[in-house]
Amino acid sequence: MNNDYAIRAENLGKMYKLYNNNIAILRDAFRLRPVPEHKKKYREFWALRNVNLTIGRGERVALIGRNGAGKSTLLKLICGRIYQTEGSFTVNGKIQALMQLGTGFHKDYTGRQNIKASLLYNDLTEREIAEIEEEIIEFSELGEFIDQPIKTYSQGMLARLGFSTATAVKPEILMIDEVLGAGDAYFTTKCVERMRELTKDEGSTVVFVSHDLASVQYLCDRAVLIDKGHITADGETLPIIKEYTDLVRKDDEERLRTQDYKRIAQGITITDRDIDVYHTVTFSFVPVRADVFPLK
Repeated sequence: MNNDYAIRAENLGKMYKLYNNNIAILRDAFRLRPVPEHKKKYREFWALRNVNLTIGRGERVALIGRNGAGKSTLLKLICGRIYQTEGSFTVNGKIQALMQLGTGFHKDYTGRQNIKASLLYNDLTEREIAEIEEEIIEFSELGEFIDQPIKTYSQGMLARLGFSTATAVKPEILMIDEVLGAGDAYFTTKCVERMRELTKDEGSTVVFVSHDLASVQYLCDRAVLIDKGHITADGETLPIIKEYTDLVRKDDEERLRTQDYKRIAQGITITDRDIDVYHTVTFSFVPVRADVFPLK
């Protein structure tokens, strides 16, 4: 059997039950016999359905799509944080996941104390921790804040601490879900460079979820587009990004049309336009000279 892959999902699906009220939740939870379809008190919402995906060892793969498309659900399934409704998946390697800022950290501990606790959790010895602790602090660039409780940290500082700690142990599989968006552009670029080094030098696999398409294009050789719980495209990064941006543009056009239809239905007159309002218009602000346009 060929195990030359890091992650493989086959017909993977996750369904949530959407109930009308809390009483319906209790009735369904304690019902012993199957309920006929017409008597069910909930609606089925498939966050993911029929997902088939293979990610090879050492690949850098981006999962892109609109909010609610199912990207985070897929990561949570692979990390074992939730259970699938159908299908199966296999993971070959130890996962380090950055899914939510501050996860795994104790808010009353300092940054330094949280680093040590996290490394102990990853089975590092005191000697090994001492060898890489200063490297983590240096990469995070938190300075004197490293000895302050992390409950005083900003979102960007938490992102620095979390990424620096997670990548110090050279993960076999690194999964990142949007958390770098809380950091500034300088640190995001620094993180992307480290992820490239991990795949090149250590053979790590990176699964990257982000709306920062510039970082996606720079980091990942492959992108997977997820829409409404389904994989709709999978291939080289740039063509998939273009397909995603086309999808977003069409959504914007549809939103503008819907707004206009509603205003017409309400009897509001829409001014005739010489331009196509459903396409992007580029404009810029220019300074106003007080001697030409005196302020009143």
